[in-house]
Amino acid sequence: MRVKPISIAIPYHGNRVKWVKQTVTLNHNFNFIKEIVITVDPCDDFNVAVLRKTLSIFPKVRIIENEKRLFVFRNKHKAVSECTSEWVALIDSDNVIGATYFGPIILNTLVNNLIYCPEIGFPSLHYEEFSNKTIGF
Repeated sequence: MRVKPISIAIPYHGNRVKWVKQTVTLNHNFNFIKEIVITVDPCDDFNVAVLRKTLSIFPKVRIIENEKRLFVFRNKHKAVSECTSEWVALIDSDNVIGATYFGPIILNTLVNNLIYCPEIGFPSLHYEEFSNKTIGF
């Protein structure tokens, strides 16, 4: 079975280089990861050049600087809209993912119009009540 290409979208703000670098390092060698798109909100206490220098060795990474601050939701939207794959993993810049995150996705056939989401976000985010449920608009 061939796994569909997936983009990783990371809406970035603040100074979260260490977490983003971990996510990139853990995932950039997977063949099914087509690209890692990072959209950066302008921030007074962070220079995007640091992020560019840190991630410059990873050819799948594209860093896009937002012209103005988009804040949380619009920056997430921008990150996803910049991706070129049909499937996108939206990962916050203060989270770290690796192979176990993609395990269930690559072992199953992806279904359109379905959100794949962890049931638990450690340490205290619990979404089990939504598992296998249809969520309408």
